[in-house]
Amino acid sequence: MSSITVCSLNMWVCEGDFDKRWPCLLAAMKAESHVDLFVLQENARYSGFDSQSTIEMLAVELGMEARFGWHWNSGDKSWNSMGNGYLSRLPILGFEERSLQDSTERHPTGGLEAGDLQDPESVELHSQLRLEVELPNGQPWNIYNCHLPHRSIDAMNRETQVVEMTQWAAEIEHEVPPIWCGDFNTSPSSSVYRFVTGEQSLHGRSTCWTDLKTEFSDGEHLPTIGNTIPRDACVDYIFQRQHSGMDNAISMPCRSCGLALNEPCGPHQMLPSDHCAVRATFDLEAAR
Repeated sequence: MSSITVCSLNMWVCEGDFDKRWPCLLAAMKAESHVDLFVLQENARYSGFDSQSTIEMLAVELGMEARFGWHWNSGDKSWNSMGNGYLSRLPILGFEERSLQDSTERHPTGGLEAGDLQDPESVELHSQLRLEVELPNGQPWNIYNCHLPHRSIDAMNRETQVVEMTQWAAEIEHEVPPIWCGDFNTSPSSSVYRFVTGEQSLHGRSTCWTDLKTEFSDGEHLPTIGNTIPRDACVDYIFQRQHSGMDNAISMPCRSCGLALNEPCGPHQMLPSDHCAVRATFDLEAAR
């Protein structure tokens, strides 16, 4: 094996006529048979699956090992709870979940008047996951997974949570530069994106990760298997920690990165999700 391919996708399980879309999502993911690791957001336990989670169902269908964690109750009787997870063909060495601070827990309306909120009682409680897998050369590799809150009024929460995530990653000694995948609900012009990519500080802290999509884009549009998509239209990312900020870490460069699973498929010819997947392939030869 000379490379590792990772695919990150928000599955959008609560919306979009999921009963009909499920076979399309399954068909799209089966077609990605070269993917070694799926990093997934919006996993849920679904009453239509005898209360099994979507990731558990996918693990059986794809022959992959699953790990997942929960972070909020959807409020829908058909969906018991929501969370993120992984499907891996690589041996799993470790798995950890860490709750992220949500400033709405201390300030329920985020500093806004109740009338400014669609649902003042609604609080998105999020967590981040860390999966450690074993590469074919025996080295451990860490993959972080997050789903930041999506509402416009959650800007402060996104900033707080992304800082906490980078602090967690900084606590771990990485032999291979880690990657950070997920639905960040943020554009390249946002403070969250600028913080992650080292263009600004937040809360007195700084970090530096590379947005792998931009490494292979033309500056305005993202590489994709279908129609081109404006760079600001995608809120999903795969970031890689910059090697220069890590002592003793070896390099595992990205060969390619672009959007995937963005074409209609399956028996109903539906899109698998309202999100495009982000797929990246890494060179293992350099990691030897």
